[in-house]
Amino acid sequence: MNCFGFPHDAADRGRVPEANGPDEFVNVLISPADPAEVVRRRIEAAGAVGVKPYWNYAASCYGKKSSEVEIFDMLTVAQLEYLNRAGLAVTLHIPRPGRFADRVNQRQMVELCERYPRISFIFAHIGRAYFMRNIVEGNLAALAALPNAFFDTAMVNHVGVLRYAFDHFPAERILFGSDAPIALLRGKSVEVNDQYVYLMGEDYDIGTAIRDTEHVLEFTTFFYEQLRAILAATPENALENVLYCNAAKLFGSIAKS
Repeated sequence: MNCFGFPHDAADRGRVPEANGPDEFVNVLISPADPAEVVRRRIEAAGAVGVKPYWNYAASCYGKKSSEVEIFDMLTVAQLEYLNRAGLAVTLHIPRPGRFADRVNQRQMVELCERYPRISFIFAHIGRAYFMRNIVEGNLAALAALPNAFFDTAMVNHVGVLRYAFDHFPAERILFGSDAPIALLRGKSVEVNDQYVYLMGEDYDIGTAIRDTEHVLEFTTFFYEQLRAILAATPENALENVLYCNAAKLFGSIAKS
């Protein structure tokens, strides 16, 4: 299990979840406002395997609109140089409205991996590609050639997106992610006209949401919908690795180094 706090502006980034066993790993929330030395101390004190930046921290730090934040805004050069020396991981929720299909994102994802080869870059939510056009217009081939590029599957329950990812990216660098506790809500992400929306089975909104106001449908959780899609899309010989072994190997090797 790879854990980190919720990246809210009011969160205390100095507090880190505790790892309670050999299969649990933690990340430190990070803002570009945090000096690299402070980040180092937090990571070492927690025994963390990496960091979790988020676009809202960069927006607050630089006074930008959320839609204007770029990947290079989310971490400073000093932070990246430290993370590279230490051989740690970065779980990155890419910004910008175009998500994985955005050319600026694509260029900067590749540049990060090339400039900092000892950092394992985990691009969350398959690069936030929740619908087919977004992943088809992504740059999976370029990232597949970079051994320190990874994806996690958090909150992706689109079978087509997952199959496309497995067809164009090494399965050994795809990690199952749940996005809990949000994934424990009842609902499903659905594609609508080259977009996606959360179809909600309870009175709670996340992102762009449509509620079943008449309570006609019987929903399961986003978590279960993700598992259903993973089972349908993952090559059988890679399933155990995707669900457990890939992440255990990556984070275990970082923790031991």
